[in-house]
Amino acid sequence: IPDASAADKMVITATLADAHLNDWSFKDNALVRTTTFPSFLRAISFVNAVAHLAERQDHHPDIEICYQRV
Repeated sequence: IPDASAADKMVITATLADAHLNDWSFKDNALVRTTTFPSFLRAISFVNAVAHLAERQDHHPDIEICYQRV
């Protein structure tokens, strides 16, 4: 969400809370969630699944991978 204003950020944060999406946050103009998997291969499988879904939507999110953490 490029150049979100302070008011936009407050609305997004409130919407996440209202939807009980407590694992998500709004940071640096992006929706953020960190998930830890039982193994590196499970983490990579998850990223690959997200990549396929994102490609179908023509959406290309930034994804960070650190061993078991995505």
